Amino acid sequence: MMNNRSRLTALETGASSGIGKSIAKRLIADGYLVYVAARSTDKMADLAQLGAVPLTMDISKEAGILAAVATITERSGGVDVLVNNAGYGPYGPVEDIALDEARYQFEVNVFGPDRPTQLLLPSMQARGKGTIVNITSMGGQGL
Repeated sequence: MMNNRSRLTALETGASSGIGKSIAKRLIADGYLVYVAARSTDKMADLAQLGAVPLTMDISKEAGILAAVATITERSGGVDVLVNNAGYGPYGPVEDIALDEARYQFEVNVFGPDRPTQLLLPSMQARGKGTIVNITSMGGQGL
């Protein structure tokens, strides 16, 4: 495959809607080669039409993360910007949330950003530059 290091490159997780989709559009408009990742690539068809490269990735599944990072590394040699935006939140009182659902929330929101960071950080360090942005939930409310 080609090694496209002539353009700044970004990976945006959770790019199928909301803030993630908006950030991806901005990065594309700013001239980045943007890899967009989510569980469903069909929700990112509009981003693909703008020039993004959609990747299937469930941030809670190691195999998908490894496959996506391998694709990015092979094609672009790594990324200049990593935006960890994928997130999940169950709604309702804590006493009504099943423990398995709460565990999944931790897998996605707490551990999810760590793996792409671990895998992509070495190439940033080798180049002596890079930016990592971790986005957390806007859904939390106090009592």
